Amino acid sequence: MWQNISAIGKKVVASGLVEANFGNISVRSASGNSFVITKTKTALDEIQKDSVIEVPIFDSPEDTMIPENVFLVVEKTASSETRVHRMIYQKTKAKAILHAHCPYSVVMSILEFE
Repeated sequence: MWQNISAIGKKVVASGLVEANFGNISVRSASGNSFVITKTKTALDEIQKDSVIEVPIFDSPEDTMIPENVFLVVEKTASSETRVHRMIYQKTKAKAILHAHCPYSVVMSILEFE
């Protein structure tokens, strides 16, 4: 699964939609009980196997390879947007999420218009 995330990360950066560290990507697992998300400070165009972490969608980590203390690990290593991704997966049937801070959107958000 990390290979798919890596391919998307490279395409998004190469197309100029984001700078390397301006976003995160997650994909729902085949079981639907967890998702894999990029770790904090991961460059989207340099994603490797150890650049992602599996996170349970619901409070029970059934059907996953997640240790019992997963939430302690997740808080320290996963993207700061993990909670948002988790809520989206809980409330929708989304299969993947790409959260990006596109340069033009960022510029527009800091400009003042009268």
